[in-house]
Amino acid sequence: MISPEFNVDQTSDEFSKKLFGSIQQIGSARNVKAGEVIISPEVTAPFFFYVKSGIFKTIKMLGAQAHILGFTFKGDLDGDPATLLENPIQSFSIIALTDSEIICCNWKDLKENLGEVSYLRVLNHFLIRYVNTLQNRLIESIAVTAEQRYKDLISQHPKQIMSIPQADLASYLGITPQSLSRIRSTKF
Repeated sequence: MISPEFNVDQTSDEFSKKLFGSIQQIGSARNVKAGEVIISPEVTAPFFFYVKSGIFKTIKMLGAQAHILGFTFKGDLDGDPATLLENPIQSFSIIALTDSEIICCNWKDLKENLGEVSYLRVLNHFLIRYVNTLQNRLIESIAVTAEQRYKDLISQHPKQIMSIPQADLASYLGITPQSLSRIRSTKF
């Protein structure tokens, strides 16, 4: 996930307004069915997408085991941040958990639309947000219990969390589905 809770459509600063305007101008609207793969391993994906509605998960396969790296919700931008630096082949998948609406944007088209200086500013912003996301995820995995991370998810996305399968939530939290059931059964 590039930038959780980016909410570029809800901010009033000029930078976000210009970026969201460009996304709307150059992007291609697309309806996505639950289960549809947006980005898959072994394929270069030189684009990102804005989530108008729906929920996505990012997964990494290690052997036969799928590990959930994150979730993307309405207002978020998603894609592979490494494509900002070069065009690598992905090692993860982004899959729709629910029927969704997205706007897909090619990085090259964004650069042409914004111009070099504004485009570099956007890249810098995306990369900073992505690094912050990775740092926070690492710190949470070390210093915050699965129960607290679940409570945080519930407080940030109370309605959307109910659309995420328990096995996916458990994988994201690094616990078994049975442990998640115990957490869910406690009153908080």
